Amino acid sequence: MNHSIVRIAVLVALIVAVVACSNNDTSESTVDPSLSDGGDVTPSIADNTSVSSTVSLAYDSNRAMWDIFSWPAVASAEKGRALLEIASMGDRSMVLPLVEALRYMPSGALREQVATALREVTEQSYTDDDWEGWTEWLGRNRESHEPPPEYVKWKIDLKAGLDSRFLEFLTPALEYSPIDLPEVV
Repeated sequence: MNHSIVRIAVLVALIVAVVACSNNDTSESTVDPSLSDGGDVTPSIADNTSVSSTVSLAYDSNRAMWDIFSWPAVASAEKGRALLEIASMGDRSMVLPLVEALRYMPSGALREQVATALREVTEQSYTDDDWEGWTEWLGRNRESHEPPPEYVKWKIDLKAGLDSRFLEFLTPALEYSPIDLPEVV
């Protein structure tokens, strides 16, 4: 019972943080256009001025994945909203991207938000600074955590943000590759 109360308290704290950030945030999510298949990888309503800004899009694991981590890795309302959606939906497809993003979050607050979403979805108790623990657990349980369809593009973007040579090395994975992308750390 205490565990449920803590989860509710953490979710409420995340909601408050998201609301506070969304009142002042004007940043936009960026995606490397070279990874696009010609279409936009993240939904946008910016071109439709007749749509109210209060309209929310239906949950989409691909959009959530790009929102939680795309370069540059900065705090934003999109990250907070995406993490809340992932936790509330119990989206197990997001476990692999969350574990990977956990390693690159630029602040302790963001790492804690990611770890909170992971704990909600997986019911595990690893902390935000235990990336190795999360990785080892995921390695033992990966078969039940298939990533979203755009995972390969997202992973290439993640790694290319660290070193542009990853773009050349990993791009063949878009077609076919013997590389097991979750193993590329």
